[in-house]
Amino acid sequence: MPDLVDLYVRLSIWDEAKDGLERQESDLRGWAKKQGLTVRTVWRDAGVSGYKTTVTRAAFKKATEALIAGEVGALAVWRIDRLSRRGFGQVGVLMDSLEGTGRRIVFVDDGRDTSNPNDRLGIMLASEQARQESESTSKRVKNKNSSLVAAGLPTLGKRRYGYLSADPATGRHVNTVEHPEEAQQVRQLFTRYLAGASIRTLSTELGWRPLRVRDTLSNAAYIGKLTAGGLTYEAAEHVARLVSKEDFEAAQTRLQARSETYRGFAGPGGVIKHPLSGIMRCAVCGGAMSYRNGYLCLADLSHPVITGHLAEDRVRKVVALHFLSSDSGIWKNKKQLDLPHIEKQIASVKAEEDDILTGLAQGLSMSQLLPYLSPLREKREALEAQRDRAIAADVETRVRYEILKNFEYEYENADAYQDNKARGEAVLAALPLDELRQVYRLFDIFVWPGRGAGRLRAWPVGEHEWYAGQPIEDVKYDFFNGVRQAVKKAP
Repeated sequence: MPDLVDLYVRLSIWDEAKDGLERQESDLRGWAKKQGLTVRTVWRDAGVSGYKTTVTRAAFKKATEALIAGEVGALAVWRIDRLSRRGFGQVGVLMDSLEGTGRRIVFVDDGRDTSNPNDRLGIMLASEQARQESESTSKRVKNKNSSLVAAGLPTLGKRRYGYLSADPATGRHVNTVEHPEEAQQVRQLFTRYLAGASIRTLSTELGWRPLRVRDTLSNAAYIGKLTAGGLTYEAAEHVARLVSKEDFEAAQTRLQARSETYRGFAGPGGVIKHPLSGIMRCAVCGGAMSYRNGYLCLADLSHPVITGHLAEDRVRKVVALHFLSSDSGIWKNKKQLDLPHIEKQIASVKAEEDDILTGLAQGLSMSQLLPYLSPLREKREALEAQRDRAIAADVETRVRYEILKNFEYEYENADAYQDNKARGEAVLAALPLDELRQVYRLFDIFVWPGRGAGRLRAWPVGEHEWYAGQPIEDVKYDFFNGVRQAVKKAP
């Protein structure tokens, strides 16, 4: 196809201001038109180094393969250093593969053509010069990055989403000043994710690939944790942080929990479909139990086996009771936001607002009441935001909040007791699988040999010492009196 030509354009991160892809393509199309050639395809490597041996250039590979295969008669490139910066070793091999075929590479801005024997030496010298320039640039970049790391600044590279391409005050230091619109979108992304939105939902809303959403949520640079050469360092104080450390860590906790659901328990590639797989343990050998038409110990099939729904119903009941008890060991040595106290504050502020609004019935206007209402509204909204952040960031807090928000403190009332217990079980049953497993990891759950669900027991982690085959301490709840009783009991 001697009348067909492909165009190859490349832009590395260091060349953005010097020669954009559009400029290269425009010049190449102008040349093709003058030569009476038809442009078949434009191959683009955007933001890809032509020097690094560790970088794969997909467009370069396809463009050269198409030329060698005879799909086109020529490949037009803006300059020799756009095709390669690895020296004549790479360019020379490519030229040898075209020798005698009638096909050629034209370097338009350099005015050189591989089909012209007189240009061979010039192409060789230019390709070697491009390699030496890249070596010098690489050394300068390394030295520059070392000084940036010492100053607590991001190293040279692409603009990160959420930041301006340069500091308006200095014109330098990419990724230090937040972008007014993008930074807000990054914050909203974390807020939505911590409020329960899935990665797929966020991907659809933003028009991003799911991987981009996940990468954004797991990018520690947004809290000032920068990396260079495999090492992590703290950004200088003036480098903008887009999200709080608390929100970032909460997002990582949820990301890790959701990833585990898809990794599987027994090995890579599996999908966990049962809430107790890998969490519930065999009381004979201490090994984790898996689901195979029921929960069983894969270490020895003679060890305990229990039907799936029996185990799951039993654990849900026991765990709900632990969450209902303020004396439960899951709250020991754990800082918990006092949500009931915050709810009381919110209710108190609302009552004050309602009291002021009664002035409308007495003939006062809203403009007269606003100076009194506005501070209360701001206080209430701040309390509600504090409550919502805590609930969204921590599964355990959210579960406890949902269980206790309508709790009836009537210990002598059997109906109230049943309602509370049923509410707790319903909250757990409604959790997504990954969050339910996160809650269950707060407990040591064991199954003994025998029959029935009563041989399954659960304690908050660290509340008991377990020895194979030995009696254990079983924690029971006296719900009506709100106290625990510990009794020695053999399996």
